[in-house]
Amino acid sequence: MRQMVEQVVKTHSLQQQEDTDSTRNVRGEVSTKTTFQRSAKGNVTISECDPNGRFITLENTHRSRDENLGEHKLKRKIDNRREIVYVIPANVVLKAGRTMKVGLFLYNNN
Repeated sequence: MRQMVEQVVKTHSLQQQEDTDSTRNVRGEVSTKTTFQRSAKGNVTISECDPNGRFITLENTHRSRDENLGEHKLKRKIDNRREIVYVIPANVVLKAGRTMKVGLFLYNNN
């Protein structure tokens, strides 16, 4: 089973969401089940997580408060593979009610 965990670090309160995606081949040759866990603290949540680990979408759920994401860390861990840590560049601000897609092309998916 493949498990992906994405975390946004350096904020305040905890929100967690879990999605399950199932695939079944008609001939019965392949059956997979993938579970994604996303957690975030504060107003910024992970609203979308690519099943192949290529990107995540961050969302600022606050109606009027912009969030400075500079130097926040995104961590990605799949099964027993090496953990990938991406640090958001300084001065990146996610406006209130907006989303931002972050590409995680820092790995070999094989």
